[in-house]
Order: sequence, then C-alpha cells, then structure tokens
Amino acid sequence: MPGKQFSSKWKDPSLTPDHLFEPTISAMKYVLSQTGYEVVEYYTYSRKDPASNKSLLSKFYNRVLKTGSNLTFICRMK
Repeated sequence: MPGKQFSSKWKDPSLTPDHLFEPTISAMKYVLSQTGYEVVEYYTYSRKDPASNKSLLSKFYNRVLKTGSNLTFICRMK
C-alpha cells in the first residue's frame, strides 16, 4: 500500500503543492522563447476559479490585469 501523497493538513485539494517552483510571467516567457516557442497568448487564473468565468470582475482581474496565482500559456513552435 503506497504512503500518503500529501500531509493530512491538506484537506482542500486546491491548496496542495503542484510545483516546487512557481515561475513569474517574465521568467516563463523567457524560458519559452529560449526553448523555441513563441507565446501566442497568456493569462492567469485562480485555483478557486480555474476558468475565470465566475464573474466579470474575476475575468478582468485574471485575464486583463493578470493577477491570478497560476499561469496558462498558449504557444507555438517558432
């Protein structure tokens, strides 16, 4: 039987750690450009509102101001 994946303190799955490093927008753009990708579009979202569709205010904060806690990048090869 495998051991527990997360601490028993993490009862809310939206609070469990996904990555050891959370890149900034500029760091992610740099890494993508250095590895042969062109950024077509990017936006942020919040783990509590993954699609940023719950309200117009949420869409504005995440898609326009890019204040969400997570990043989504749409890219293509250069």
